[in-house]
Amino acid sequence: MDMYNLEWKPNESSKIPLYQQIYEFMKRKIMNGEWTLGTKIPPQRTLAHEFKVNRSTIVTALDELAADGLIESKVGRGTVVINNTWSIISSTSPPDWRIYVKSGTHQPNQLYKISIKQKPDPILFVSEQVNYHLN
Repeated sequence: MDMYNLEWKPNESSKIPLYQQIYEFMKRKIMNGEWTLGTKIPPQRTLAHEFKVNRSTIVTALDELAADGLIESKVGRGTVVINNTWSIISSTSPPDWRIYVKSGTHQPNQLYKISIKQKPDPILFVSEQVNYHLN
């Protein structure tokens, strides 16, 4: 069990369901690279014993991970990590860049004008307006 570092235990007094706590714990292990691609997940009975929960709770948590495309179970082979990045990235919402702009971390884009063929009427790329009078 040391290989899996399962010293964490779900909080029985939390309002968050036990299966969801276990799901989040295991997802973090996969996200942070502690459980890499191909890592074999402990058997359901072992997880239930370690987390001191019913096996059906483990099954539900594993089903959620499988639905996210993070693990795959095969009869006789066990459960393994099959993904650790793209499904996680696609399930998280994009950052709110306004926070970064307001804090000064990233400055907003400036309007740039680019002249084509030295004509006086430029194409405004930032606003996506095209001057159709260019010859």
